[in-house]
Amino acid sequence: MPKSFPDWLTEEQPAQPTQPAGRFLTKNLLNLSHVLAHFNESHHVMATKTSAWVEVITLLVTITVTMVCQNGLLLWLLLLLQLLTLMQLPGALMNGVLHGTLRATLISGIVILPSLLITNWVTALWWLARLALVMLAVQSFRHRVSWRTLLVALRQLHVPSLFILTLDITVKYSHVLGSRLQTNLEAVWLRSGGYLTHPLALATRLMGLLYLQSRHQATELYQAMWLRGYTETPARTHLQWHMADWGLVVRNVLIVGLAVWLGHR
Repeated sequence: MPKSFPDWLTEEQPAQPTQPAGRFLTKNLLNLSHVLAHFNESHHVMATKTSAWVEVITLLVTITVTMVCQNGLLLWLLLLLQLLTLMQLPGALMNGVLHGTLRATLISGIVILPSLLITNWVTALWWLARLALVMLAVQSFRHRVSWRTLLVALRQLHVPSLFILTLDITVKYSHVLGSRLQTNLEAVWLRSGGYLTHPLALATRLMGLLYLQSRHQATELYQAMWLRGYTETPARTHLQWHMADWGLVVRNVLIVGLAVWLGHR
């Protein structure tokens, strides 16, 4: 007599249709990977012959003169200088600078859209042009000066050590929290197959979990620094001059002088 199979084995189970992966997990994982790559790798920063502290001063001068600029000739000159600086970057970095500037300009254009429709559109467009130039200068600076050299430059410029320490810890532990968030998203992806029915509920839970992790990490960091007898006495750093620094110094002096001269005309 043949052996009968159990009922659960002979029952026909309808095949469950596959569900497409949700955009919430995919998009956030791609964005996190792109951001963390800037922390983990240094290929997005070009090695320059100028000192970082001179680059910082040049950026501050460019932003200040651009925001107070009321002359079209001066704004055109600043744009020309930024384009000459941009031409020194490799093609891949240049693409990143232009992409970031264009995206920031589009977002700014959406923000000032009510001003274009209600108030004077010439003033709004002038403000948008200056903001686009500032974003171009910031994006170019980000691809010319690495984070480590920026901290060294701030110490050379005698910026308060507490400010530098806070900035350094914030950026470093932002990377740590970003890595943990990426791990949590990957775990959710593996358990759900990439499909979420309630992405907003998941986002709130992840934000709460990330807050608890950041609070625990901050407490551990404070205790570790306290047990090691940390003091706020910074290491002595001296300004370092290179031959290429003189070009930026002359450029800054000419820009400030031209802005003052045009302002008194």
